[in-house]
Amino acid sequence: LKQGITNATGQVILLLDADLEGLENQNIHELLDPVVSGDADMTLSLRKNSLFIYRILGVDLVSGERAIHKEILENLGDYENSRFGFESILNEYIVNNKLSFQSVRWDNVTVAPKHQKRGFWKGLADEMKMINEIMEAVPIHKFFYILFKMAAKPSKSKN
Repeated sequence: LKQGITNATGQVILLLDADLEGLENQNIHELLDPVVSGDADMTLSLRKNSLFIYRILGVDLVSGERAIHKEILENLGDYENSRFGFESILNEYIVNNKLSFQSVRWDNVTVAPKHQKRGFWKGLADEMKMINEIMEAVPIHKFFYILFKMAAKPSKSKN
């Protein structure tokens, strides 16, 4: 991830999970347009099958689908050794630096759950590993602080 960001030549970076289902060109534009136009420093998706609490609050903190100015990522600091914690580190940076963001609802896009891709037990183990990495990157009290700070922003509804 860090090497890709470093080698990217554009001013806006688009991050997408590889296992999205139902993704259309319009979804990409919905994610990119607010950042390109200057209406937001970052956007993040809120997929159809995001966790129920995220859908209620209007923001998915672990969404891998984001558009963001490359300069922000260059100033982010050390995230090289954090796979699943990257999004949490980025969220904390956005909140702490009072940067603007928009949550973009993707009612047509889903991501395959880990248990569907890897089987129940391996999927469960992967979920536990992901949660552990997130909590190592950002302690639980900070995670909830960031969640409620970001949930206070309205999401943009599309599709």
